[in-house]
Amino acid sequence: MNGDYRIYIMAARADLLHVAAVCRAVEAIGARVVQFVREADTYDPCVRLSVAYKGAKSLLIKALMPMARTYPIMLGIRREDTPVGRIGLVAFDLDSTLVRTEIMNELATAHGCLDEMGELTEAAMSGREEFPDNFSRRVSMLRGLPLAKLEELSASLPIVEGLSSLMRKFKEQGVRSAIISGGFRLYSHNIKEWYGFDYICTSEAEVENGLLTGRLSGTIVDAKVKAEFLRSLAKELSLSPTEIVAVGDGANDVPMLDFSAGSIIFNSSAHPPSTPQLRIEAILQIMGCR
Repeated sequence: MNGDYRIYIMAARADLLHVAAVCRAVEAIGARVVQFVREADTYDPCVRLSVAYKGAKSLLIKALMPMARTYPIMLGIRREDTPVGRIGLVAFDLDSTLVRTEIMNELATAHGCLDEMGELTEAAMSGREEFPDNFSRRVSMLRGLPLAKLEELSASLPIVEGLSSLMRKFKEQGVRSAIISGGFRLYSHNIKEWYGFDYICTSEAEVENGLLTGRLSGTIVDAKVKAEFLRSLAKELSLSPTEIVAVGDGANDVPMLDFSAGSIIFNSSAHPPSTPQLRIEAILQIMGCR
């Protein structure tokens, strides 16, 4: 029996408790799991659920996000009637997706304001507070932080497992890639250069005399800007949403995940370093690749 959506649950170690939690989350919004399949020949253990659900896809994404922030899993969402064909563009969030931490929290540690920063970051990522005002407050807390500290952190960011391999596969297959992040440009720019991403869209910290002013230079890259940038790339590259995959973990990512036919929820910071790591290549399974 077919449903309306496929939900992929991937983990470095199979755990039926994760599957049960995901099932409860979708049932809480009125969806119904109609089929449960263990996928073979995958990068990591994968369970595919077929889900009957007539509501908005964005609500399904929001219901599943807490699961990826709580458990070391990757979740993929795709409509059953969406053809799995050529993928032309994959867009990634940065914090807790491509890097296994929240960069603003790391900067706050260096500046002595982690407790308040951590609370604000969680409020933004969970959607309890609107991103623009929340992010402006977080940036203001970093006033006086030397730019050299940002550059120092950039050199030691914990990059998600398997990114180099994934980017090589993208280049081989002609898949374009983008980092779309509300965070500071320095980090997205460096990762773009190191790993070969094609595009970036980020916020920019204002700097005077080598110190952060506590203000931003230009537009805050919030949920609306993220989705608009992805749509503009789709138009520029003549791609339909069925040819686009988006990967993110927070409320700020919901609109771009909703726009893309392949929506992947992945919070890399939910995967403790001491445990087996789910490699980012797992997204290839959800994209329909092996």
